[in-house]
Amino acid sequence: MNIETESRLLGGLLLDPEAFVQVVHMLQPEDFSLEIHSTIYEAMLSLSKRNEPVTMDGVRDVLQQRGQLEAVGGMNYLTALSQRSESSGSLEAYGQIVKNTALLRRLAHVGEQIHRIAAQEQDAEIALDKALQALFDVRISLLK
Repeated sequence: MNIETESRLLGGLLLDPEAFVQVVHMLQPEDFSLEIHSTIYEAMLSLSKRNEPVTMDGVRDVLQQRGQLEAVGGMNYLTALSQRSESSGSLEAYGQIVKNTALLRRLAHVGEQIHRIAAQEQDAEIALDKALQALFDVRISLLK
C-alpha cells in the first residue's frame, strides 16, 4: 500500500486550496487504499462540487456535518496530514502514484476473481469470457 503517498497528497491538498484542480480529474475516492483517506477525499470533492475552496476548515466542516470527523481521526489526523505534505508542485505526481497503485490493486483483485472462475467453471470458453469481462471492467473504470 502507498499510505505515505496518500497522506502527503491529502496533506498538500489541505494546505493549498488551489492544488485540488491538479488531481480532481484523475482520482476517485475508491483510488485510496485507506477508507479514512477515501472519506477525506470525498469531503474534498464535495467542497469542490459546491465551488468552495478545499481547505482544512472546509473539510472539517463537511466531515462534521456527515458525522465522519471522529471516524477519520478528527482534527488531529487532518493536522497530521497537513504536516506530512510537501510542495504543491509534487501533488500531481503523488496523484499519479495513488492512481497507479489503485489500478494495481484492482488488477490483483481481478486476478483472484479469474483464479476462482477457472477453479469453478467447467466450460473454458465461458471462463474466458468471464475473465475478459472482469479485465474489461477494470479498463472501463479508468475512463471514469
